Amino acid sequence: MRFDAAQTLNAPVVPNFFIAGAPKAGTTSLYHYSSQHPEIYVSLIKEPNYFASEIRLDQFSESLRPQAEQDTRDLRAYLEGPLREKRFGGVVTEWHDYLKLFQQAEGRKAIGEASVCYLWSESAAANIRRNIPDARIILVLRNPIEMAISIYLQTVKTGALCCNFRDAMEMALEQRGGKIDVLHPFLDFGLYYEQVQGCWRRFRKNGCGFIGTRCTRRSRHGCWQTYFVFWTWIRTSARTCRSGISPPESRI
Repeated sequence: MRFDAAQTLNAPVVPNFFIAGAPKAGTTSLYHYSSQHPEIYVSLIKEPNYFASEIRLDQFSESLRPQAEQDTRDLRAYLEGPLREKRFGGVVTEWHDYLKLFQQAEGRKAIGEASVCYLWSESAAANIRRNIPDARIILVLRNPIEMAISIYLQTVKTGALCCNFRDAMEMALEQRGGKIDVLHPFLDFGLYYEQVQGCWRRFRKNGCGFIGTRCTRRSRHGCWQTYFVFWTWIRTSARTCRSGISPPESRI
């Protein structure tokens, strides 16, 4: 994957940081908190998955393809609209569409996006590094067992799954290695070792940070402060961290 931004007459606004990590680990909260800081701009879409080459329409299973196609049509209508409201989810596949997500950054110092699949994806870290070499990345991790249970419960609640946890694990094993499905890449999301290694190898010189779910649960203020220490170009204070921060609405 290669993008030639130099062909654009005016230098496009591109992100300089990325939030990735495990599903159900707190990336949505971090995305939401970041959007409330006056010096940070985050993508209008959470989970654009642009740099993850594996997340494309032809990679979805037959059972998920109709919904994925509908989501693609809805995303196109959104991108061709005024872009006034944030949107959760939508696979952005074209560079010019991706740039639209940051056109309202208005000179913010930190410009970022959040896609959990960038940690799992074998292509995302390399694609980001190749095209935005100065980017930083922060990985939000969670105990893999807790994460698996949380994903299972959410999938059951949405009606996409109707079975006990053991049967779900067996189904996930059957689907593993195939196309994106209800329970794939469910198991692979928790295989952190090689995933983290890949991100660390490519981003450690610029900045590769880690936040654990326990941090966000125990001390929102402490997590917030640590987050901005990592992004050294952002000015913050205890007052900034304590005020004006509200949690996102739960999707579970």
